[in-house]
Parts: sequence; structure tokens; C-alpha cells
Amino acid sequence: MPYYIINKQPVFLTTRNYKILENIVSKDKDIRWQGPSIQGTQICKEKSRLMFKELSQQYKLNPYKFQKQWIEFDLEMEEAEGNIWDLLYDYGCYYRNSFLTDKRDFTERLISDYEHESLLFPMGKNFYFCILMSTKSNFLNYLLSKKSFFQLEINVESIKKISGTLNNFTVISDLFQLTCSENITLDFDQRSSI
Repeated sequence: MPYYIINKQPVFLTTRNYKILENIVSKDKDIRWQGPSIQGTQICKEKSRLMFKELSQQYKLNPYKFQKQWIEFDLEMEEAEGNIWDLLYDYGCYYRNSFLTDKRDFTERLISDYEHESLLFPMGKNFYFCILMSTKSNFLNYLLSKKSFFQLEINVESIKKISGTLNNFTVISDLFQLTCSENITLDFDQRSSI
């Protein structure tokens, strides 16, 4: 899902909010506007423009309600599982300090596509959240150095709760608590065997 910047605040659209917004902007449109659009098509571009316009109007009507309804999220269980990939992807795009990688082999990807699981879980139910590590002590070294990263394996089925905003949220799983803001904090549950 795309994120939008409204009044200098990033708006992450949960699956539920995306469907609500899509229904608002598509209500007077033909059947081609219903459901997912192919990236780069005229319909997709127009839908995105109308979504931005609708979010901007809702912000102007009531900024407090907009904050609660569109910017903040509190997701649990299946809803958290279904939004974790999109949220971490958008977070990485927003801060440019992380990225996602697929840990499946070719056969697993093919099976996932055949079972239509890829629509909800583009990299399957287990993927890597890669956090870029850099030393900013010397700008020249920073520019010339090879970027390294820390990989955290995300098992979608272990995600219990996600709450916050796109620029500051916490993910609680069976094994860890991950806080993502300008900086990333990872705490492992001492009771879990890793």
C-alpha cells in the first residue's frame, strides 16, 4: 500500500483504511476501479491522486479526527499479521534505513503464487527485515564504505500487535519487541529461546 504525506505527516493506510478510502474514491467509477490496480496504469495514477485529495479534505475538515482515524493505528492478531509487510516496506521507504528481502527459494515462491498467497504476503509469511548499519563518524568513510545490515527474520504468524504511526510504531511478536522510529530498537523476550 502506498503511504501519503498529509500536512507533513506520513499516513500509512492499513488494509482496512485502504479499502475504505478506495470505496470513497471509486463509488462513481466503473468496475475497473474496484480492487487492485496495476502499478503505473492511468487508473492507478488517478486513484492515487483522488485518494490523496480525499485524505487532504478529511484533514481540513477535522485534524484531530484525521489523526485518530488515518494516521494512528492499533492492530492486533490477524489484522497485524496482514499489515506487517506493507508497514515495514513503507517504513523503509520513508526513512531509507531498512528494506525487506524474500527468504523463499524459487519453488516456494511459485507455490505461493499458485495459491494466491502472494497478494496478501508478497514475500511469504517469513521474510527478512534488513536494518542498514552505518557509522557516521567520518562522512567520507560513510560514503566510501560498504553498507552492512542486520537481518531480523519476521514470521508473520508470530506478530501479535502493532501500534503507533508510520514514523513511530511498535511491533510486538512472540519473540521480540521492535520499535521503529528515526532509530530502530529491538528487544528480545528473555523467556523465549532464540
